[in-house]
Amino acid sequence: GSIFNGLLQVTSIASIMPFLSVAANPTVIHTNQYLRYIYSVLDFSNDRSFLLFLGGSLILLIFFINISNAIIYWFNTRFTWAFNHALSCRLINHYMSLDYVSFVQRNSSELQKNIQTETNDITSNILTPILNILNGGMTLLLIMILVIVVQPIVALIIGGVFFIVYLIIYLSVRKVLEKIGRDSLEDNKIKFQTINEALGSFKIAKLMHKENYFSARYAIASKSFTRNQARRITTSQIPKFAVEAIAFS
Repeated sequence: GSIFNGLLQVTSIASIMPFLSVAANPTVIHTNQYLRYIYSVLDFSNDRSFLLFLGGSLILLIFFINISNAIIYWFNTRFTWAFNHALSCRLINHYMSLDYVSFVQRNSSELQKNIQTETNDITSNILTPILNILNGGMTLLLIMILVIVVQPIVALIIGGVFFIVYLIIYLSVRKVLEKIGRDSLEDNKIKFQTINEALGSFKIAKLMHKENYFSARYAIASKSFTRNQARRITTSQIPKFAVEAIAFS
């Protein structure tokens, strides 16, 4: 899937070049051997009709590529959530196979969190980004190969600069992301424990007027979790923004 997607992206980029070249200078039709061959085989009467043919072909190609990308995206999404389903089923099967003594020693809210929340986090924050990196990396590799064929020295210099910059930024934010991940995991654990304890001891909480205790405890953990999620998502995009800024500059 990654290779096919990368080939489609490279094809879309490569197909735009001849059209722009012909649109800027129609005489290329008769000087380029490939364009001249297509022109003669299809028996075009004038350059304008050939230019319209190239434009129409380009639109159809881009339309096909976008449909193919949508199908690939659907397969990737289906795969990730099928993995989520399998992982959550394996977890609940594992917990249900525990003996009674081992089970009662575990916090039921933590087990529920592992089945419902942590599996979703693995799917959304680990597996999906890995697939995106594979797709994007393969596309970038094939584009670099195309550029190397056209302009090898320039491509190697630009590719080297981008790699060094991205590596430096990635190494600098990795530890920050690891700490945020650990803090988010702990905050989420406290949230589930608080909900479980509050709902499980609702009658006692009402009798002892401890409703605000559970509300405040949950609010603190939820606020910290929300803040860490915002930091994690923003920090993870820093390498991308930095590379794009360098590219446009």
